[in-house]
Amino acid sequence: MANLTDLFYLDMSSNKFEGRIPSFRKSKNLTYVDLSDNQLTSEIPSGNWEGLLSLTYVGLEYNAFNGSIPSSLLAIPSMQRIQLSNNQFGGQIPEFPNVSSSLLDSAATN
Repeated sequence: MANLTDLFYLDMSSNKFEGRIPSFRKSKNLTYVDLSDNQLTSEIPSGNWEGLLSLTYVGLEYNAFNGSIPSSLLAIPSMQRIQLSNNQFGGQIPEFPNVSSSLLDSAATN
């Protein structure tokens, strides 16, 4: 996955994939990622989302992610929707001072 530099749309939902979430850092044109309804575990790495300035949607619901939600995921300027429900996140929900304005605009209209 890490070498798919021209990738812009990825839907691998409902495939029973196990393990950690792959890195997408080299996929600079990526706009859509759906890894929902799998058996992915561990924390969501904050470094996986750096430089993905075109990303508008991330679907990670119905997995077994734990730890905290990375603030880097919410700070992507183009982000409009993030689905994180039905995981095993722990701890307190942190404050996200750098939340993308398009994510806030999207939340206000839904």
